[in-house]
Amino acid sequence: MFSMFDKQTLINNICMDSPKSEMTFLVEGESDGVVLRHFMDKYKVSIYSCGGKTDVLEVYDEICHRNHAKYVYAIVDLDYDWYFNKRREDDHIVYTDAHDLDIMFYMSECFDRVASCIYSSRKLDSFESFNSFRNHITQIALHMGLFRIYNIQENLKLKFKPVGNQNELKYNKFLKKSNFTGDDDMINTVKSYYNQCPGLDVEKTKKGLAEITRKDNDEYLILHGHDVANIMSEIWKDMPKSNTKFDSRENIEACMRSAYCFDNFKKTDMFNTMSQLANLQGVDIWKN
Repeated sequence: MFSMFDKQTLINNICMDSPKSEMTFLVEGESDGVVLRHFMDKYKVSIYSCGGKTDVLEVYDEICHRNHAKYVYAIVDLDYDWYFNKRREDDHIVYTDAHDLDIMFYMSECFDRVASCIYSSRKLDSFESFNSFRNHITQIALHMGLFRIYNIQENLKLKFKPVGNQNELKYNKFLKKSNFTGDDDMINTVKSYYNQCPGLDVEKTKKGLAEITRKDNDEYLILHGHDVANIMSEIWKDMPKSNTKFDSRENIEACMRSAYCFDNFKKTDMFNTMSQLANLQGVDIWKN
């Protein structure tokens, strides 16, 4: 997260720098900026990483307040805004197609390339296709995604990721030989993480998960990038070890980012939206 001083410095720089680049995009993390810089013309675009979604929107809103937002756009993760009706209707705010950019990578052909790189042929041959392998991971990660929605809905304030130097949530507590062992194990694992919410009723929680309103083909909206990467890492750990290390979420995420190409991105709504905005400004923002 940026301090208030950092935010004000960034806002001042953008407002003063606006004549130097034709379009400015605010993104959440540095890794988001790295991906987009691969695709965008640096002479036509400036990209600033703000640290998080809240930071992006605070910087954008202040730039709007100063009347410098004509060429400034915010790119943020959709998260679960679609479920809780918190999506902002603003032409200068661009949302990811899926919960986050990592899920956009995962749902593209990029997954096929990554899977063939990090998993043994024996593991892959146990599934009919890359799609069936991805569907196996998806069905596991959906349980966690629904739990995340329930957590927000019930204001449980559960933590799912490490703070500081803490360890990751132990996904292997509800995965055995690459298979999901059940909601009971998952819920109890999250409860024991940071010893949080010890009074959480498992049966009531399972009922709440089952009652979450779903719609057709909504997996990409529910899946969380961290869950998918952690599950992919746990599956890798079940295989005979190789010299290449994919035993952490960070390594999986880095591999997915590296494999994601412009042809993948051009198939997304996010690309179409950004292109339309650029056309309105009369700017060709993409690399040739």
